[in-house]
Amino acid sequence: MINHENGIWEKRLHPLTLVYRLITSLPNFAFPIIFVMYGGNTEDWIYILISIFIGFFILPGLILNYYYFDYSITGEEVIIRSGIFSKKERHIKIERIQNISVTQNFVHKILNIAKVQLETAGDATTEGVLDSVSKADAHHIKEVVRTYQNEKEAEKIEQSSDELSEENELVQEEENVIFSMSLKDTMRY
Repeated sequence: MINHENGIWEKRLHPLTLVYRLITSLPNFAFPIIFVMYGGNTEDWIYILISIFIGFFILPGLILNYYYFDYSITGEEVIIRSGIFSKKERHIKIERIQNISVTQNFVHKILNIAKVQLETAGDATTEGVLDSVSKADAHHIKEVVRTYQNEKEAEKIEQSSDELSEENELVQEEENVIFSMSLKDTMRY
């Protein structure tokens, strides 16, 4: 959702996030089933029940994580909100963002989604991660952040050039005066 009045761009992760997270979590509950299949022992069906039990908690967790994760971009910051029981809201100032990394692994490429990492100066870890957004949204995020940063840089350059021109005018006024004496001193000499 884009709110043009405030310049706010609000979005959720791509719906294929659910598929991506399901694929990446498959080993968590598939391993016990594989163990039973190749073990051949009929008493090991407890592992299948454990897998079903784990799946019973993983699938709703994936859906709830998707539902309770959203991000927005304002004119000055990126806001990432997440959490089911413990709510987190992360505000990242756009002017602090040093690098925006857009990556795709094999599954991302198949699903046509991308992972966006926002890195800031002074922090060894990634400040913000949007793990499954559409490629178009990933490039739009990068474009919005870079445009804002370029505008701020242009404002700083304009401001510093205005200050320099004011200083130059003062220096020129001082430089143009070669000799200055009051009328009284002139009469005395």
